[in-house]
Amino acid sequence: MAKITPYFLFNGNCKEAMEFYGKIFKTKPVMETFAEAKSDSDPALTDKTRDLISHGELRIGSETIMFADVPPAYNYNFGNNIVTAFRSSSLE
Repeated sequence: MAKITPYFLFNGNCKEAMEFYGKIFKTKPVMETFAEAKSDSDPALTDKTRDLISHGELRIGSETIMFADVPPAYNYNFGNNIVTAFRSSSLE
């Protein structure tokens, strides 16, 4: 089954936002930092991106909301910080 999922983008404060919404919705955030997602030899991994959230999820009932920080190399534009992700289960 296919789902459209909201994906919220942040300017370096994704972890704090996820913790805040986790408390409101009484759910535990699942987060991965850029350091956890990338190899130490990857030139895109810098001191500025190391602790930013590369991907996060909050599961609320049967729904998922996804989150991420926008790395400094990209332009973060408030107002353009909500996108959608198309997710599908395996095809049978």
